[in-house]
Amino acid sequence: MNKQFKRYLQASLIILDLGMLNLCFWLCRLILKSRIPDVSFNAYMNFLFYGNVMWILLCYFSGVYTEKVMLQFESFTKRTVQTYILWFILSLMYLFFSRETEISRLFILCYFVSFSFALLCVRFLYVGIRNYFRTRDFLINKVIILGYNEISLKLAAYFEQESINTHLLGFVEDEKNMKELTRYPV
Repeated sequence: MNKQFKRYLQASLIILDLGMLNLCFWLCRLILKSRIPDVSFNAYMNFLFYGNVMWILLCYFSGVYTEKVMLQFESFTKRTVQTYILWFILSLMYLFFSRETEISRLFILCYFVSFSFALLCVRFLYVGIRNYFRTRDFLINKVIILGYNEISLKLAAYFEQESINTHLLGFVEDEKNMKELTRYPV
């Protein structure tokens, strides 16, 4: 995978996740403005700050944005759900142990539900972006494998399954050493 592309993908996912986290917070606050007193603004800002910090730390420690996880949609979704559940539990623990009674329960419910829906939308957007860039020629690394043996066949299988933006052109081997057919040119 192109390292620069991987960094852009990771950075865009982090920005999208944090953007959705904050957007959901402010939209819920705006929608429920009539039910939220202005006196409790600091309590809401502390909760938002805690939510952002916890999301970043949990994503870092769970490895949501690592290359191996990002390339496999199932593991990426599984890690995201696990991270969201931990974030949800830790946010509730923050509210409980800080004895934060100024934050509206309706706001908390709307915030958690809207953020989970926003994460789902971001993950589908990610799949669309990844599939779009998977077909772009300027990001595809073209690979030729020297030799034709068990190790080179395993490497070819790895490129077929795991690697995004890598196109295997073929093998370089003397025709005398070839004992089996391959679907790639030799």
